[in-house]
Amino acid sequence: TVLPLVTGNIISRPDSVICEGSLFNNLGASAPGGGDLAYVYQWQDSIPGAGWLPSSGINLNQTYTPDTTEYATLEQKYFRRVVWSGPDSVCVSSSSPILMTRYHYIENNVISKDTTICSGTVPPALTGSVPVKGDGTYTYIWQDSISPGSWATKGTEISPYQPVALTDTTWYRRIVNSSK
Repeated sequence: TVLPLVTGNIISRPDSVICEGSLFNNLGASAPGGGDLAYVYQWQDSIPGAGWLPSSGINLNQTYTPDTTEYATLEQKYFRRVVWSGPDSVCVSSSSPILMTRYHYIENNVISKDTTICSGTVPPALTGSVPVKGDGTYTYIWQDSISPGSWATKGTEISPYQPVALTDTTWYRRIVNSSK
């Protein structure tokens, strides 16, 4: 007996990038065809440059939820779905892999210490430390507020940021984003 090749096992989403603390969306692929129309599924993963192994957790369904706890020391994994069909799983199809990247929280985002000035005076420029983690490429947004919870964007400089003359107590913060 000759069975048709297993077809249609296609992951139809782009690679994913998340930050530590976030979850990846479920993985899925199109419905397969061919074989004897009875299918066995297995999700597999691989770190870059290594072989394929069965993914952790529930990996025998049409869809799979990647386990982000496995990313404690690892930032990237490839995932694919393998579909078998026919007696003794004679027909097999492996989907193209999808790369899942998880970056660590950005750390070391510290700006200048508190300063007291007289009304109408220009405060010293605000400086910030060099952040670490994330993907290593950073963009910055400086914001100020004269009332807690109401922030206004003032600039996108790395450091220093020079505020204007102040007539009221003002809080500043620097938002650091990291993503390719």
